[in-house]
Amino acid sequence: MATMPTAEPLPLPLARLRPPPPRPAMPIVSLILIFACGAAFAASWLFGNGLDEATLIACGAKDRSLILRSHQWWRLVSAGFLHADLMHLVVNLYALFTLGRVVEGLWGHRRFLIIYATALVGGSAASLAATRGTSVGASGAAFGLLGALVAFLVLHRRVIAPRARTALLINLAVVLAINIVLGILLPFIDNAAHLGGLAAGAAAAMMLRPVRARGSGGPFSDVLASVAAAAAALAMLGSLGMAARHARASEWRLLIGGEMTTHSLRRGEFTVSVPKGWRYRPPSGLDGQHVFDRPGLATVAIRLLPRAGALDTAAAASKVQRELTQDGAVLIATRDLAMGDQMGAEMHFRRKVQDEVQRRRVAVFPARDGRIVCATFACLEERYKALEVLFDRILYSIQVGPPGRAATPDERVWEKVAEDPNNPDAAVALAARYAHEGRYEPAERLLQATLRRHPNHAETHNQLGLLYATARPPFRRPAEAVRHANRAAALKPGTPSYFATLALAHEAAGDREQALAAARLAAAAAPDDATYADLVKRLSR
Repeated sequence: MATMPTAEPLPLPLARLRPPPPRPAMPIVSLILIFACGAAFAASWLFGNGLDEATLIACGAKDRSLILRSHQWWRLVSAGFLHADLMHLVVNLYALFTLGRVVEGLWGHRRFLIIYATALVGGSAASLAATRGTSVGASGAAFGLLGALVAFLVLHRRVIAPRARTALLINLAVVLAINIVLGILLPFIDNAAHLGGLAAGAAAAMMLRPVRARGSGGPFSDVLASVAAAAAALAMLGSLGMAARHARASEWRLLIGGEMTTHSLRRGEFTVSVPKGWRYRPPSGLDGQHVFDRPGLATVAIRLLPRAGALDTAAAASKVQRELTQDGAVLIATRDLAMGDQMGAEMHFRRKVQDEVQRRRVAVFPARDGRIVCATFACLEERYKALEVLFDRILYSIQVGPPGRAATPDERVWEKVAEDPNNPDAAVALAARYAHEGRYEPAERLLQATLRRHPNHAETHNQLGLLYATARPPFRRPAEAVRHANRAAALKPGTPSYFATLALAHEAAGDREQALAAARLAAAAAPDDATYADLVKRLSR
């Protein structure tokens, strides 16, 4: 993730500092922190089917806007447990083990935890103040451990023989200088986090007595250390818990693909928006396909076919079907596709490649200038459900010809989604459209993800109740429909549309008496609306 600053140390082998006890205690805290970083990496990877900036932000990365405007201060801690890729993780965990066992051996378990937590927060705070980009990684804390060793060699130099002390100081100085120089030369390294962690770790080390090298400072200092260590541990666990909660609530953001980038292609003949960071490959050959992909996740290919006078939509769809069938793909579903005031065709194919099953979705529709657009979305079949909404977002972003026309209702839905992916009203509008098209699965997924983030959003409960009351099996669930409709009516009492949904839910559950009572409440709340009066008449028969 070269475009996202990460806190990535590049440690060199350090001379070992051995505390006076002949057999130092096992670095338990260091090992626990290493395990926690590894677990956070695995969880974030599985959560997002890979790692990108949107996934890391959802899982607790340092994001300046969310920290300062939304007061998500827990990100200053959780960011230190996340990493941008496997190499980033391995390098930082190596640094943590190399430095951590020495510092933990000198200060003991409790004081080491205090130093680590102080350096972690100090590095994140410095990054927050100095950089605007997203940042993750444990290197701010690792630099804090380096600062603690420097502080030890300065303040407690008599514990080490002069010759060994000089060699260690030189070694640490060289490591520090090389990391600073590399941080200047490599733009993706977060130098502010390094320097902030270094300073915070050194300051904490100066205030805490290295008990395993100099002996205990007395029972009072031990009690204070225990309290501070317990507070640090609780702060870390609490921040990771908040990150997990935020990640679950952010599924809606991931489902629609996070931040998008608009690309102008063929000298401005058409534009398309794809997730930020996806790779672009220009046409290579006669097919004229413009390809966007995220390796290992999905591929999007777009091409403009000849003018409609030479090839209409039905003929173009048939041609694409023949091409894919000849390539070994099997047609599994078709449907009409409404693109604004234009009608097209959508086809779904399944193709087995070695031991994997690939899903292809092909949309063929006429552009306003008479040409025909063919957009192909491909991914592993097991990932299609999670990517379906993102594919829709890309599809409805395709614009052929000069801008300036008024947006269609379909496009306005996606404009609303793009403006604020966390807006629950956008999810409800989109889910309602999916339900109207008979696409119940993405509708249900969006509404459930929105409720995890906005559990008291009445319209989301109402839309989910309506979906469960009117959808075909297996999505027709009368009991769930009644529960969500009652919840919507309780959150916004007196809303006629919510009473109507409750009536349909009771009707689906077979309780006609309760259905009629709810319909009468809707009609009484909106006496001028014939829709509710007709509902009462139908249920009264």
